[in-house]
Amino acid sequence: LGSAVALTSGRVALVNVWASWCSPCRAEAPILEELSKKYPNVQFLGLLTRDSDDSANAFIKRFEITYPTISDDQILLGFRKSLPVAAIPTTFVIDKVGLVAARISGEVTFSSVSKLLDPLVSE
Repeated sequence: LGSAVALTSGRVALVNVWASWCSPCRAEAPILEELSKKYPNVQFLGLLTRDSDDSANAFIKRFEITYPTISDDQILLGFRKSLPVAAIPTTFVIDKVGLVAARISGEVTFSSVSKLLDPLVSE
């Protein structure tokens, strides 16, 4: 659990907003980890919200999350007008030029995210 990560320009990224107490977040955690292994060229980032570091670290350990997670609610506040996170989990897919290609509110599925990532990765 960290506080600073930079998304790499020219790479597709997936940003997942989550909390350890969120039931759909627990359900999708293994799926996101599996996706991060299927798409090693996609930058995965977890963004923890409204949670404690201890609970988050336990979640990361339990679900063996290997991609970085940062804890900074100020990031979410900065996007509240353009990309409000109304519910968690919320997942953003960012294209290679840094634009939001998709926003998924609620639990992701392996196939739905794969369908979003495949064309972006092959661009």
